[in-house]
Amino acid sequence: PFHPICSSQFISDAWIISLSDVNIPDAAFDPLDFHVTGPIFFNAMYTLCYLSNTTIYDAWYEFNQSLLITDLVVTESEFATRTNVTIAQFQENTLNEFQRILSLIDLHTRTMYNMGFDNVQLYTDQLTTSTTQVDFGWEPVETDTCSCSPNGQCTDVMSFFYYTNGLTTDAPYYLNFTISDLQVGCYVMPSVLNSTLSCFFNQTCLDMIQNEVESARSIDIKILDINSTRFSPHTRIQIILDNLMTEAWNEKISYEKYYEKCAPEQCTYTYTSRNNPVQTITTLIGLFGGLSVALKIIVSIIIRWIRNRMRPHEQRNTVT
Repeated sequence: PFHPICSSQFISDAWIISLSDVNIPDAAFDPLDFHVTGPIFFNAMYTLCYLSNTTIYDAWYEFNQSLLITDLVVTESEFATRTNVTIAQFQENTLNEFQRILSLIDLHTRTMYNMGFDNVQLYTDQLTTSTTQVDFGWEPVETDTCSCSPNGQCTDVMSFFYYTNGLTTDAPYYLNFTISDLQVGCYVMPSVLNSTLSCFFNQTCLDMIQNEVESARSIDIKILDINSTRFSPHTRIQIILDNLMTEAWNEKISYEKYYEKCAPEQCTYTYTSRNNPVQTITTLIGLFGGLSVALKIIVSIIIRWIRNRMRPHEQRNTVT
């Protein structure tokens, strides 16, 4: 099973749409506003859950094509040892592949899309020389505390703001409250990995979010079940990803099924034991008895051969 976030409504289209369905351009919000960063965060979580599931399934499919080949049937203990080593290697290889994919995504994000704080924020201006041509420009995103333009190392937390004159690009606004466990940075992946899901295990925190979200498509959504995960609510998402977002590996090892497939055609065995006096005497008697019979047979053959050799000689002497 996977972490409960992966089977929850928090990564559903309905929830993500409900967060951003306010008919207001993102430029009207502060870059830290949950209306802007929330949908990005949950889309990222959906992607991570999907990648985790796909990576494990693909690895399992490939693993399932492999064979265990032995010239002799191995013992149950040896079979368990071999299988456990193979499973551990499978898990390690799968995790390495997953981390490789995440590294590629992070690199692609940094070099191409620059999301999160949106390192560069696109804007459009219609040119005065044409009614159809649009000029695309960009400008670094900045907050009151830092800018993403120098090195992309800004970090802050998702927040809700109170906009005094409605949602317009020049309206003054004030901080309402923050969601401290949800990080915002210049790039999506580092921000998500440094965040936790604690708010979504907490009914009070979730209620505060839903009260702030103004959407015609708001949905009823339940908090995550803390009893359905081995991770603490305050565990960083990076740690959860290091475990492929899995709660447990449900491996099953069956020596019986292996033996059914590899049942031997014949069996041999040896054993070492110490004979007791009765067995020793019986063995000696049997041995000497066997030797006596053998000697009788050999002596009989020798005597018969000697007699056969002597008969022709006796006949020649009589004729002379």
